[in-house]
Amino acid sequence: TAAENFTTTQYLREQLADASERLDLATKEATRREEAHAAERAAAAEKTEADARAAEADAKTAADALRATIEEMKRELDEVKEFRGGKQAMIDEIAGAKADLARAREEAARAANETRLANALEKS
Repeated sequence: TAAENFTTTQYLREQLADASERLDLATKEATRREEAHAAERAAAAEKTEADARAAEADAKTAADALRATIEEMKRELDEVKEFRGGKQAMIDEIAGAKADLARAREEAARAANETRLANALEKS
């Protein structure tokens, strides 16, 4: 009757309040986990980007050092050429230096690609 209806209504309200509270807690926990996961992804993307920037900087440094080495080798080869007329030695040295420069350029291109990938990952 009316008392039973009131008791049932009260019980259902308590159950609804309890379910609502559990839903709120579950929602907060899911949000916290998603935020933590997003933070982990962002940190990984930042590390990847930092690693790519470091690799690119290393490649540029190596390319600069290689250019300086090539210039030094050219000077030395010019001296050798003056004193010995060694054309073949000069050709071989320059070819090796060009191959080293090509490898350094490839490494710089890979580093640039890694940077672009890191930027794309960070945006996603």
